[in-house]
Parts: sequence; structure tokens; C-alpha cells
Amino acid sequence: MNILWPASDESLLVWSQLLLTWVVAMYYAGRTESVWGRTQLAASRNWYTALPRFALLILVPIALTGRRVVPTALLVLIGCALATLLMWAREKGNERWRSRGAELEIGITGVYVAMSAIIAGNLSAHPLISLLRLPMSERRIAALCFAAAILGFFVRGGTQIVRAILNKAGSLPRKAEQVDEVEYNRGRLVGSIERLLLAGMVAAGSYAALAFTIAAKGLVRSKEFENRNFAEYFLIGTLASTALAMAAGGLLRLVFIKLW
Repeated sequence: MNILWPASDESLLVWSQLLLTWVVAMYYAGRTESVWGRTQLAASRNWYTALPRFALLILVPIALTGRRVVPTALLVLIGCALATLLMWAREKGNERWRSRGAELEIGITGVYVAMSAIIAGNLSAHPLISLLRLPMSERRIAALCFAAAILGFFVRGGTQIVRAILNKAGSLPRKAEQVDEVEYNRGRLVGSIERLLLAGMVAAGSYAALAFTIAAKGLVRSKEFENRNFAEYFLIGTLASTALAMAAGGLLRLVFIKLW
């Protein structure tokens, strides 16, 4: 194993593509609606809907590192095992697991980030297939892949995390309560767009615009704050979503400073 990490710009590019693959597989392939705490909106699913996820987690590592059998096998096994664990916890886990949805989403993704970094960062062989051919350096292509993975995780994965936090705080409607699915889906879309915009503002250093956007959001729904349950739901959701967006913006800024 090399002491220096990553072993080369090529290794960094492979790692960035693996992270992007994980995000696409877990948050954009198959059915990806938020399920933490809302089992009435997440009826039993057939496991064949997970096939696109496993296909990505198997085929992409083979394409990127196929000339090195052991690292390829490790990447495939780790990816599939972590994906299975996260999907099981989302849909089949008991209440104790479901109450830790945010920790599971962040923790399992973090484990994949760390393990793939250790394996891919020390590869020196050429990929079996070059997935991206752009007229720029490998470091810049890696920066674009990292940026896409960061935004993809904090936008769509952020929905899972925020819903899990709301569920843990007891701010989501329970099974016995009537749920407006249209409003539920609208809130999910608004939250995703909000995190995308806020992350861009943080990455660009536009903190004044960031404060204005958060204040404007509260002003639009100020009349609904008389309902204490809604006020708590809004406050917790906004704080969690803003924290995720700021983390995403900070990571984006770091990536482009170091690699662009």
C-alpha cells in the first residue's frame, strides 16, 4: 500500500466516480421516496426495484478497477453490503432502527466514502473502461464528479435525513392521522430546491443572500405559525435542511479550491 494518498490523479478520479455511483444508486435509481417515519406512504415494495442499484454498484467498480481483481471484489462487496443494510433499515427495520434514520443515512454513506477512499486511493492501474472523457485534467473531472455527488446526496439524500429528523422529533403525522400526500410531495420538492439554492450560495460565499432566502421562507408562511405543531415542524425542518445545505456548500467550496 502506498503511503501517499491518493496514489495519483487517476486514483482520485476513480474515487470520485465511485462516490457519484453510490449517490445515484442509493438516491436516484429505483423508487427513492422518503420512508423514514412514514410507513403509510411507503407500502411494501418488491425487491426487484433495487436491481438498478445493485447493477450500478457492481458494474461501475468493475469498469473502473477491473484490472485489479481484489480491489474490484472488495468495492463490489462493500457497496452491495452497505446498500442492502441501508435498504433493509429503511423498509424492514424495527422502530429502534427507524428512529435513527438520519444517523443511518449519513453513517452508512460515510462508511462507503471511507472504504472506497482507502481502496481506490491506492490504485495505480489504468481503469478497464474510462467512463468520462473530457478535454480537461483528471483533477478537474474529479472535481465535477465530487460536486455532482455532493449535490446529489444533500439534495435527494437530504430529504431522507430531514424526514428522519422530523420523525425523531415527533413532528411528522402518525399513521392514524390523515396525510395530505400532495402537500407531502410538494414539501419534499421545495426542500430539495431550497437545499440546492442554499448550497450554491454558501459555495459562492453569498451569505447575505443566504440569510435573505431563509427569512423570506419564514415570511411567506408566517400566518401558519399560530399552529404550534406546524411551527415546530417548520422550524426543525428548516434548521435541518439549512444545516445540510451549508455543509454541502462548504464541501463544494473546498473541492473547487483544492482541485480546480
